[in-house]
Amino acid sequence: MKHAACILPMLLLLCIIGVSAQEPAQDTGGCPAEQAAAKGMEVLKKLHGVMAPAWHTAYPDKDYAALGEAMDQFAAMIPDVEKISQPFKTTEREKNFNAARTQFIELVQKGAAAKKTGDNDVIYAVMPDIHTGFEEMAYYLLPLQFPEFESLNTVVNLMVDTHLKNEDYEAIVTSLEALKIKNTELQQAALPEDLTSVKEQASSDVAAIGEACGKLEAACSGTSKDKIVECLNNLNGLCKKFEQDYI
Repeated sequence: MKHAACILPMLLLLCIIGVSAQEPAQDTGGCPAEQAAAKGMEVLKKLHGVMAPAWHTAYPDKDYAALGEAMDQFAAMIPDVEKISQPFKTTEREKNFNAARTQFIELVQKGAAAKKTGDNDVIYAVMPDIHTGFEEMAYYLLPLQFPEFESLNTVVNLMVDTHLKNEDYEAIVTSLEALKIKNTELQQAALPEDLTSVKEQASSDVAAIGEACGKLEAACSGTSKDKIVECLNNLNGLCKKFEQDYI
């Protein structure tokens, strides 16, 4: 498929690591479709209920009857797939989702037609791409993955929601080392491809977060608690805005 070369490795990685490597922006582990289903996306949940046994059992077992039945079930859900709608934060994600959906529908229709004619070879041949298209749709419906930002944001959330809330300024200062490491990683990281259309602004926002980290570090070397609070709240605000605008 069109996007499989760049997306499939990440999809496979997500399916392998599962719960053991959750990112802050994700509620559960597992592959994108499982995550989307867990977030209450009913269409993806229904599709996953059919896809899981078809892909993990019927396909490796070459159970053509079960695969044919799955094609009919997928085809029956095409109207619901066509109705999937949500705001996308970048044009890339919207474009890629629409492309994945179109190809998924076309392949399902091909598989369903083959089921009617009893062409098991076609059914078996299209199944891997149907699975990939399904995972791609789910991937683009989930929040953007930007691990370097998410890691830094986790530290900032700890500093604000726990240390600042408890007025534990010593803990804030102690967390600076982790913040510096995460900020260095963020500043050196390449932006995700899905931010290409907003690359200039997103890069500027990343740089602003880096500057805010530096100001917080400077404030923590002084004696003014008010300045620490001001700088930390400013950094937190920039992170929240970045998350709202892009993630």
